[in-house]
Amino acid sequence: MAADGGAVTGAGDGAGGSRAALAVEMRAAAAAVAAMAAGQRLPAALAAALAALPPASRPPAQDIAYQTVRRLGTVRGLADALNARKPSAPIAALQWVALGQLLEPQRHEAVIVDQSVAAVRADPRTAAGAGFVNATLRRFLRERESLLAAVHARPVARWNHPQWWIDALQRHYPQQWMQILDAGNAQPPMTLRVNRRAATPAHYLALLHEAGLQARSTGPDALTLHAPVPVERLPGFAQGLVSVQDAGAQLAALLLDPQPGERVLDACAAPGCGSSSNAASCAPASCTETRPCANPGNRSTGTG
Repeated sequence: MAADGGAVTGAGDGAGGSRAALAVEMRAAAAAVAAMAAGQRLPAALAAALAALPPASRPPAQDIAYQTVRRLGTVRGLADALNARKPSAPIAALQWVALGQLLEPQRHEAVIVDQSVAAVRADPRTAAGAGFVNATLRRFLRERESLLAAVHARPVARWNHPQWWIDALQRHYPQQWMQILDAGNAQPPMTLRVNRRAATPAHYLALLHEAGLQARSTGPDALTLHAPVPVERLPGFAQGLVSVQDAGAQLAALLLDPQPGERVLDACAAPGCGSSSNAASCAPASCTETRPCANPGNRSTGTG
């Protein structure tokens, strides 16, 4: 895939269980990040960028993109410090992706640099920037500590949140703002809500163990996985045995306690996990009606 958001090509042999080269996955991730920087929503950008990758490469490429976005303030700050000139948007996105991988390396740094350069060379529109990317990444490895110290003097690069949000937290939570920002940067656990109309938490926990997945109970219907996995690996996910929903969000239906015959307005339904949770909490013979809020000024009793 071209790093400017076009379709991925050269994605390996296409076999279902085969992964493309890391360079190809990085190019796909960079294409999605570049599209996001241009104004697209990241999920839509990822859907387009990953479509031509082998199925086995899509989760790792998505992880690379999300890792870049979680550290976007830092990698942009590092790029500003490293670059004597501003690169084109596709090369910039590939550089951000590479720096994100070097900040939290899951493979040898030399491999990351090599595959980053290969990703730049693979597209004729970015190939001329291969030497530039190679030089800046190697400089980062040589001067890592001093560069990070300088970049972290800038709040956006230190906290990876927009300045307006940092300012607001400092005003309203002068004693806790740093802890709040740290919590916002933490990767959340993957928690499932068991559909009690189809299974019990104990039964589904056994299914997870049979599938080689470890989890613990974190609520009446909540099971939190020890490590996130693609939903395709969850037993019975396509059949509706579970859905992905944070443990805290699952408490809304328990606290609301909807009763048969009541009409419940979910004023913040996207994609509707809370609505389905409310519906599932009623007796099987009843129906809970949930509607999006068409007019936020017209308030009704409901859940958000």
